Amino acid sequence: MLISVVFGTAVGVISGYIGGKLDQFLMRLVDMLMSIPSFLVLIVLNTYLTPKVSTIILIIGFLSWMEVSRIVRGETLKIKENEYCLAAKATGIKTRNILLRHIVLNLKETIVVAGSLNIANAILTESALSFLGLGIQLPLASWGNMLQDAQRHIFDKLYLAVFPGLLIFLTVMSLTIISKKFSSNT
Repeated sequence: MLISVVFGTAVGVISGYIGGKLDQFLMRLVDMLMSIPSFLVLIVLNTYLTPKVSTIILIIGFLSWMEVSRIVRGETLKIKENEYCLAAKATGIKTRNILLRHIVLNLKETIVVAGSLNIANAILTESALSFLGLGIQLPLASWGNMLQDAQRHIFDKLYLAVFPGLLIFLTVMSLTIISKKFSSNT
């Protein structure tokens, strides 16, 4: 998920800070990419590529940067109008330094919130993909694989499905609570 956070942050900060036609172009590109069902793209790409863990991580990372970029862009639009950013610009500090020292440093909490929600979404996506048999393949363990395997024994060994499902639920819920705590502190 580092891929989606880094790339989404870069696109969002550049789009929000520079503005103008570049902002309009990047946000229309993000809108267009968000309109394509990413799970369908993930399934199609995964059928053509070998379903290894690294491949699945890369595909999920490259398909989930758009949400981060929209969130970061919105915050960048607010931050760039603060007095310290305007003062830095007026004193002639380079744009790169303003972006790194004043914008990105003030986006830390926002990036953590977006990243934790992205991780929760990636866990659900990978579990669903593995449950369908298109994700991580045996002998590697995955919560989705465990749920798929437990489907055959659902009536006689219910605990085989309960524990992986419960762990998915608790992990995603924990990440959501963490992100809500961070967002309430900002």
